[in-house]
Amino acid sequence: MDNKYSFRWLNPPQWSEFDNIGLKVAPHGKSDFIRSYNSTIADNACFYFTEVEGDFCFQAQVNCELVGRYDAGALMIRSDAEHWAKLCIERCADDSIAIVSVVTNVWSDDTNNECLVDANCYLRVIRQGDVIVFHYSLDGQVWRFVRKFPINWRDKLKVGIAAQAPFVEGANMEFNHIQLGPNTVGNFRDGS
Repeated sequence: MDNKYSFRWLNPPQWSEFDNIGLKVAPHGKSDFIRSYNSTIADNACFYFTEVEGDFCFQAQVNCELVGRYDAGALMIRSDAEHWAKLCIERCADDSIAIVSVVTNVWSDDTNNECLVDANCYLRVIRQGDVIVFHYSLDGQVWRFVRKFPINWRDKLKVGIAAQAPFVEGANMEFNHIQLGPNTVGNFRDGS
């Protein structure tokens, strides 16, 4: 990762460790980022972020040990507590592992994407102007489109990795080969 970016924690995890390829994280139990309308509101999951102005491409290989329901390792962007979005590998209500995206513009709009055999893949977040695009990849080469949405938040966004464990402790996430730089993706649908 480019050394020009200075990262820090919002809500530090229970445990974290850096090595030569990435970051390992164990989130606290009962930690989440969610703003469900007339339901759960939580803003206490761990988020390791830097601030980025303008367009960017942020990606990482994410490998998760997901123990409880809705445990997730994610890439996240954030303007403030009511305006943020995350692209997750998550253990769902039916115990499957899936790509899940949540876009919060005061209230959270979340959706499940494709199921994964293992809780391990590459995630990517792109900003181009007032558009955010989410992709995932099984091999880091061929990218699959997840979601595209507009934002009218601040030009400078907090960008980073997040880990949550809404109910129980025990989850562990690894974020390897983290890359943050200019956006070079031209076709958002096929990821090239």
